[in-house]
Amino acid sequence: MELALPADSSIPADCDRLPLAPIERFLLRNDQPAHPMVFRVLLRFDGPVQKDCFTKAFQLAISRQPLLTSIVQGTGLQAIWQRSGQLPQLLWQPAGWTAEEIVHVPVESMSLTEGAGIRCRIWPVAGESESGMMILLEVHHACSDGQGARQLLAEWFGLYQQLIQNEALQLPALAYGQLKNRAHYRTPTPPIGTWEGLRNLYLTIRGRTARLPEQFPQSPLPDFLCEHVYSAEGTACLRLNLKRLGLSINDVGLATAFSTFQQCFPHVTRKGYITVMHPVDLRWPSDLRTPACNRVGISFLRLKQRECLEQSQLLSHVRGEMQYIKRRYVGAEFLRGLAAAEKLPGGIDRVQNWGWFVPSLQFTCLGDTTRALHYRFNQVEGVINFGGLKLHRISGFMQLGPFLPISLAACETNQKLTLTARISSRHLTHEEAQKFFSVYVDQFSTTGGIR
Repeated sequence: MELALPADSSIPADCDRLPLAPIERFLLRNDQPAHPMVFRVLLRFDGPVQKDCFTKAFQLAISRQPLLTSIVQGTGLQAIWQRSGQLPQLLWQPAGWTAEEIVHVPVESMSLTEGAGIRCRIWPVAGESESGMMILLEVHHACSDGQGARQLLAEWFGLYQQLIQNEALQLPALAYGQLKNRAHYRTPTPPIGTWEGLRNLYLTIRGRTARLPEQFPQSPLPDFLCEHVYSAEGTACLRLNLKRLGLSINDVGLATAFSTFQQCFPHVTRKGYITVMHPVDLRWPSDLRTPACNRVGISFLRLKQRECLEQSQLLSHVRGEMQYIKRRYVGAEFLRGLAAAEKLPGGIDRVQNWGWFVPSLQFTCLGDTTRALHYRFNQVEGVINFGGLKLHRISGFMQLGPFLPISLAACETNQKLTLTARISSRHLTHEEAQKFFSVYVDQFSTTGGIR
């Protein structure tokens, strides 16, 4: 069997050197050892794996991704992505780790000037059968967003299935030319005009943002990682209730972020606006074959403490805001603002020093991470199955930026919803972090009607 992809799958030479986009420079600028701009995807499998085929599939899949196989050369506006001559490798770890220990492996920084912005480790862990494994995939956000990581996973697992079934290797061709336009975003119809843009800016920066102080600026502890998994029955109950109410998991996750922050930190929220930063996917159908990259916008939702007390009104407000953000493509405005600020001497410095866009916390909805896989892979009783290797669930832990204390995420796999939190040890103690996440899960469950 030929263990190579067709020739049209190779990366063209004009993708060997690509200038960084404004959002990539911004993320790289804010990347520090204390708060690495690295997000994590944790995957749990049950059943046997053919290691050689799994490794080969990863190598073939990653070889199609220019930004995940490049290093950064140069600085500032002259920085470029330079394709590396060495592909990232799977790192198979020794046995003896428990699942709980793997979940809490500290998130470490990556140097994009020395290596590619992806790290993938695999541990053998016994599941429901006698064999299983856990994959810890970490990606530097300057290289790709979560949707780009999902694309890599889909191609990796697709190739693994073809290899173990002795099939000819094939994947849809990627639109490499679109990488050059990854910093260009569509505008709504009609476009956002001057007055609408000024109104949005005013609503984002007015007043004071409620922020947690850094209690332990020199904390040697890693970020705290929390995870809660709902059963398939609980997730089905949630979706049924949300459908009846005309709401989404994203709506509930955002609203609960506001109410939990207000409940846990009333002394901080009393005089300021609780501000939730919310990444918004900017991909259109024409972007689906673009290689992994950043096509995510940033939106900010802000509420006073008193506006977070009544749950039905809070949900209604969040729902209305999200409809406007998606309809008017507001998430791209922040990215256009970054590009404009870069053109002014010291523009980015002033924006960051003013602290206008430093939120209270972040919430990210990753959606159903296996949605794109359902049509490609075999399922047994609703579980994706690669020749006996069953994908049980995926959890996502999003990055923390400067001064950002809490990053929440929701992720669904095989009809099971997972909530996660990454909480800065510079802002909260372990006990405070656990309490916050416990309150968040309780309120999310209550709002979603999960008993």
